[in-house]
Amino acid sequence: MNKLNFYVYGVCCFASFFSSFIALRYLVKLGGNAFRSTIHFVTCSFLVWSVLLSLTGGLFQVSLILLLKEQSETANLGMDYDHNVQYKGCHTLKFMHGHFRLANISLALLLLENILYVLSAYWIFLVTRELYKLALATIDRGQECERAVIHNYIKTAIVLIIVFTLSSVISVVLEERSNRNFQWVLLTQQICIVLSVICAASSMVILKYKGRTIEHVHGVQSTSPIYHRLKLILIVYTVFTLPHSVLELVRVGSGYQTFQTVPEIFVLTACILYCLFGAALSVVISASQACCLNMMRPFLPHHVCELPEFHNIMQASHSTVTGMSSKCQEDSEPVEAPNPPVFVFTDIENSSKLWAKGSDDVIDEAIQIHDTVIRSILIKFHGYEITTAGDAFQLAFHSIEDAVNYCFEVQMKLVRAKWPHKLDGLIPATRTERTLSWKRSTIFRGLRVRMGIHDANEVCEGRVVMQQHPVTGKMIYIGASEMIAQEIGDVGYGGEILVSSRVANYVSQYPSKVNSVCGPSFHSTCDVSALGLSVKLYQILPKELCGRRRLFDKRKGKDICPMAQSTEQLRAEEATSGTSVQTPRGSTVDYCLQSWPADGTRSKQKDITGYKVFDVRGVAEKMQVNTNSWHTDTHTTKSCFK
Repeated sequence: MNKLNFYVYGVCCFASFFSSFIALRYLVKLGGNAFRSTIHFVTCSFLVWSVLLSLTGGLFQVSLILLLKEQSETANLGMDYDHNVQYKGCHTLKFMHGHFRLANISLALLLLENILYVLSAYWIFLVTRELYKLALATIDRGQECERAVIHNYIKTAIVLIIVFTLSSVISVVLEERSNRNFQWVLLTQQICIVLSVICAASSMVILKYKGRTIEHVHGVQSTSPIYHRLKLILIVYTVFTLPHSVLELVRVGSGYQTFQTVPEIFVLTACILYCLFGAALSVVISASQACCLNMMRPFLPHHVCELPEFHNIMQASHSTVTGMSSKCQEDSEPVEAPNPPVFVFTDIENSSKLWAKGSDDVIDEAIQIHDTVIRSILIKFHGYEITTAGDAFQLAFHSIEDAVNYCFEVQMKLVRAKWPHKLDGLIPATRTERTLSWKRSTIFRGLRVRMGIHDANEVCEGRVVMQQHPVTGKMIYIGASEMIAQEIGDVGYGGEILVSSRVANYVSQYPSKVNSVCGPSFHSTCDVSALGLSVKLYQILPKELCGRRRLFDKRKGKDICPMAQSTEQLRAEEATSGTSVQTPRGSTVDYCLQSWPADGTRSKQKDITGYKVFDVRGVAEKMQVNTNSWHTDTHTTKSCFK
C-alpha cells in the first residue's frame, strides 16, 4: 500500500513535468524572444523551474521506491521490521529524511528539489507581481526599463540559489542525521509559499478595491483577463500547495508523533495535489479554450472544425502574446456609444512646458498615473472613450449625471494619487496646494487636468453624426455639439470643470443626482469662432475641492467670482428653452433646457461655415454649401433649420 502511494506520487510528478514542458514550448513558440517583456520572461522562467522541479520530484520518488524495495528485502532477511512500519505515516514528499538516513542520491535529489521549489515560488511571486502591475498600468516601461528589470530579477534568483544551496548543504553536512537544521530550511521554504499566496490574495483585493476587475476595450465592457488570471493563480495556489504546507508546518512544529495522528487520506490527498501543482499552474498560465480545442482537433468531427465559431476561437488565440486570453466575447456586456452623447473633454494644464522640463522617468510615471485614473473608473459611469490626442481624452456618456459624477471622482482621485516626488513643484501647475482653513485640506496635487462638459441637443444644435473609425473600430462624433465641447474643454485652468448652460441648469435643479456638488458659478462666455457662437460657461466642483475657486479667482484677477444664477433665475431662463433629451433617471418630470444657440445664431452658423445638418429617419448629413471642404455623407431631403 505504501509503495503504491509513492508510485502515484511519481506518476503525478512526471505528469507535471510533461505539462510544464508543453506549456513552456508553447509560450516560447508563440512569444518568440523571452526578453521582449518582463511578464513574458517571468512566465517562461517559472515554467522552466517548474519543469526542473517536477522532473526532480519524479526522480526522487523513484529513489524512494528503490529504498522501500531495499528495506523490504532487508526485513525479509530477518531484520527488525519496526523500521519499515514507520513508513506508514510518511506519505508526503519530504518526510523521509526526518527518521531515516537516505541514500546519497536520494538526499541529493531532495536538496535539489527543495531549492527548485523555492525558486518556483520566487518566479510565481514575480508572475503575480507583474500581472498586478500590468492590471494597474496603461503603458509599458519601455524596452530599456524592461530589460533592466529582467536583469534585476535574474540577479535576485542567483542570490537565492546560492543562499539556499549553501544553507541546505551545510545543514546536511553538519548534522549526523540531517535533521534539525534542515527543518529550518524546509520551514523557510513553506514560508515562501505562504507569502506567495498572501501576495496573490492581496493583489486581488487591491484590484477589486480600485475597480480594475473589468476593462473597457473598444467600447466593450468585459471582465479583466488579468484579474481573471490572478484569481485562477490564487485558487491553484490555495488548493494545490496550502494543504501540503500545513502538513509540513505541523510536522516541523509538532514533531513526528503528532504528525502520525493526521488521517492518512488527508496526507495522501495533500501529497497528490502537491505533485500536480506544476501541471495545474501550467494550465492556468498558458492554456486557453483554443489550446484545448487544438489538442482535440484530430478527434473532432470535420463539420465542427469547419464552423465559423471554431475558426474565430482559433484566430483569437493567435492574437494573444502569452497565452492569456480574455473571457469569451459572449460573457461581455457591450457598452454602446452614447446617442445622444454628453461629451467630456480633458487636457493637462501646461503639459508641453512640463514635458520640456521634466525628466523622462518622472514624465512617464506621471502620464501613466494620469491615464490610469482617467480610464479606471470610466466603465463605472458607463463612459465611452472616443479617442485620445496626446495627453487629452475625448469621452462620451449617456447622461449628464454620469458625466458630472465621473469628472468629480476623477478630480478627487488625481488629488489622492501617489505622484512622483520630483513632480511636485516642477512647474507652477504641479505644485501641491492646500486650503487656508484650519483643516489644511489638499486641493491640488500632481498633474492638473481641466475638464469640459457639454451635452448634445439635436433641437438646439442639430444632429450629431456618428461614424465608425476604420482603424480603431470606435465610434467618432461629427457635428456642432462636438465642436462646442472641444472648445469648452480648452478654456479652463487645470483642475477646473467647466460646463455649458444646460449642464449647469441640470446640476442646479437636480443636486441630489450629483455627488457632493459645489453649486455652479458663472465663469465666462466662450466664443466658438468656427461656428460663430457665444457659449455661456459655468464652473462646478466637488465640495471637497471648493477651495480651488479662490485660486481660480486670483488667476482671473477677481476677488470674488460671480455666483451662478439662482435656481429661480435658471428656471425663468427655461421659459424659452427647448426640451432636453436628458431626463433624470427615476424622474417623471420632463427637463427643459436653455435653447442655445438661438435660431438666429444658427442661421449665422450656416452662412459662415457652410455646414448644414439634415434629418431623415434618424440619419444626419453634412453637405458642402460654399467652397468649404465639407462633404456629403448621406442623402438629403428635409432641413432642420428654418
